[in-house]
Amino acid sequence: MQPQIDGIEILTQICETKKRKMQEKGISLGYDLPQKREFPLICPTLLNDRTAPFVIAEVKRKSPTKGHISTITEPTKLAQIYINQGANAISVLCEEDYFQGSLQDLYAIKRAFPQACILRKDFILHKDEARVSYLFGADMVLLIVALFVDDMESFCAIYDELLAYNLTPLIEIHTLAEYNLIKDLNLQKAIVGINTRNLKTFQINKMEAMKLRAQIPKHIPVIFESGIQSEYDSFMAGSGGFQGILCGSFLVEQLDKKEAFLESSGDLDLSYNVDSKHTSHANTTTNSSSCSVALAELGGRSYLSDMTIHHNSANRSNYIDKGANLENLDSKHTPHHSIIHGLKQAFNIGANKAIFSTLLQRFYTKNHSMQKECYKPLIKVCGINDLEFLKESVKYADMLGFILTPESMRYVDRKFLQEAQKAFNTHKDSIPLRVGVVTHECVEVGVKYLEEGLIDCLQLHDMPISFCIESEIVKDIESFYGQYPLHTLYARLNAGLLPFYPSINYKELLHVEKGLQTHFALWDSSAGSGCDIDIVAIQDFLAKHKTLQGNLWLAGGISAKNLQTILTLKPMLLDICSGFESQKGKKSIPSLKEFFDLLDSLF
Repeated sequence: MQPQIDGIEILTQICETKKRKMQEKGISLGYDLPQKREFPLICPTLLNDRTAPFVIAEVKRKSPTKGHISTITEPTKLAQIYINQGANAISVLCEEDYFQGSLQDLYAIKRAFPQACILRKDFILHKDEARVSYLFGADMVLLIVALFVDDMESFCAIYDELLAYNLTPLIEIHTLAEYNLIKDLNLQKAIVGINTRNLKTFQINKMEAMKLRAQIPKHIPVIFESGIQSEYDSFMAGSGGFQGILCGSFLVEQLDKKEAFLESSGDLDLSYNVDSKHTSHANTTTNSSSCSVALAELGGRSYLSDMTIHHNSANRSNYIDKGANLENLDSKHTPHHSIIHGLKQAFNIGANKAIFSTLLQRFYTKNHSMQKECYKPLIKVCGINDLEFLKESVKYADMLGFILTPESMRYVDRKFLQEAQKAFNTHKDSIPLRVGVVTHECVEVGVKYLEEGLIDCLQLHDMPISFCIESEIVKDIESFYGQYPLHTLYARLNAGLLPFYPSINYKELLHVEKGLQTHFALWDSSAGSGCDIDIVAIQDFLAKHKTLQGNLWLAGGISAKNLQTILTLKPMLLDICSGFESQKGKKSIPSLKEFFDLLDSLF
């Protein structure tokens, strides 16, 4: 088991070790410095196209948090697989002592794939490292603001030197305070990365990263770093307003399970054909499509149903043309769900309607002038089954919930949703997000309403607890949703038609000791029955799980009567159903007004 490490302490150790090595071995850390750059300088596609997802796949052997991840004896083979699967850039860990990387890895990968965009991921401390990075073949260079909070003069010197060499800085931040240190720089030739990992505790906090993204102008390209463990995480990043992701440990671990495949690929051709007429740094692939297919099959979850792995090179050449762009291949020839392609598809689904980004912007607008201790929560008015009540709710709510399960007394059908459209048309500037609440029996109905534009998002009710646990996420969703597993819906629908979030029984979550993810998930205590939230239990739980503080979405018996008590939990969102009813299933406009009048008075 990995020992608990203080993040700031290990960060200091890494930097002190590197400083000492540079003093002893020079700025190139003992490696022979090339006399000139041998490779083309590739600009990351994100700087020219903000609409396509930008995926950086990382070559990573070890980290202080995970320990050993993979031996990766031949990093060029792993890079080849990333490129085949559609990665837009390759991140190469170059720190030697704590991550077991090197500048030699960087040089070898760029030499093998000169048309690929290569990121030097390292702890850059001196402006002369810009020249080293340039000569070794880097196209992008990571700059960590946290290393320079007391010396921004040095940061700016390094930043300017990178730009002088036409290298693209990837500026990593963790907090709003760090962003404020760099916001006045000319960021037109840079990319900002928000690392979800807290440098003090090394814990992942995805929701805080999302909130930070909402406070950065939309025209600045921002990528999501750390914490990508599934397609849902990629979907969430896309929906949260990010323009791309950096994925390391997850991809390496998926491929490391196939170590024999990486080291002995049999008849599968892993060679790379560099042809300037056909090759692009964006999504370069070769005639080894079957390599991608094989990896998808070997990746722990097979998304492919009709494709055959061809080992014979002649068959392979019929399967995919040399130098073709993975994204533009005919559908019957594309490895639809290689791991990276799946991450891209999920990202696109999230980004297309940007549900979470919309909510985060509203949350930021409500709270930008407040202290963190005084968050005003977002409000979802749920179980709406009355048009007059709906018209009043539109004036107040951030989200509106429509229950699509026929067994519920609050059930509404297509006709009601169509009539509801008229209420939205009268409030074009303040339309709340429309959420269809579904169980596994009626998820397909919800999908149809999404396709028809009658709702904006699905709330998948009573999801398994594993959805919120880092080591378990998405493992049993397929069985829970029977013939409509989420990845099947991804593949069946066009991008953007399946925005969703889960609803989970919070009492089960209270028994989780560790590994809970902070992402958009509704903690529900009652499923519309009016059962109150156990305030004391959640307070005790939050005391042990600090990353969840200020990030909870809560439902269950919430009304004007207990609002002040509920607010002591500092929730991010409150979902109210029975609290707006005069009797079960009967909505009350006076109760709605009373609640929002009280909420406004408290802030």
